[in-house]
Amino acid sequence: MLEPDAVKVARPVLRGPRRSNAPGLPDGAVLPEGRVHLLSAYDTSTGVVLAQVQVAAKSNEIPAFAPLLEQVKVRLGSLAGVVIVADALHTQVAHARAVAAAGGHLYVSVKANQPTLFAQLKQLPWAQVPVGDQHRDTGHGRRETRTVKALTLHTPGGIGFPHAQQAVRITRSRTVAGKRTRETVYLVASLPTAHAQPAELQQWARLEWHIENRLHW
Repeated sequence: MLEPDAVKVARPVLRGPRRSNAPGLPDGAVLPEGRVHLLSAYDTSTGVVLAQVQVAAKSNEIPAFAPLLEQVKVRLGSLAGVVIVADALHTQVAHARAVAAAGGHLYVSVKANQPTLFAQLKQLPWAQVPVGDQHRDTGHGRRETRTVKALTLHTPGGIGFPHAQQAVRITRSRTVAGKRTRETVYLVASLPTAHAQPAELQQWARLEWHIENRLHW
């Protein structure tokens, strides 16, 4: 069974002497007070930042993905068997094709920036899918349960996203001070079930929050 490494794509912000916000500037701009946006690739198995690309002014981080991927490929020697975990901004057809062409796998969340894909995922027969993994956390006055369901797509990319082999739904239920909230997150993975079980899909998804916070200096 393939045991891929996971590389998380995230955006840290390097802060200069001043930390005041500069409203109205485009995402990725070099801010007047010295803040610079970078797109980074973080190796989850070693804790090492593998590569960083500065996000161009008057742009966003989407164009920075390809050069970042190339840097990671050079650093690791190959992307074969590597899982790229990224947020919904990187749920892009070009990204999926680039990662697959390099021999890697993409695992991304899907939100309103991809409305057709989001609707396709939401309409899948989730009620008929058994729970694949469930994890409970308690602490700091809160209780949280994360439930994962994964559905094999019999035609890879059959939901309108290249190379997608699994559709994933993660439901997060949280209780804080007696108040309960519920959030549902949809994701797509280019790995088949044999190479990515629900417990692994859960673990990789949890990296999103953890690494985003570690990389924001």
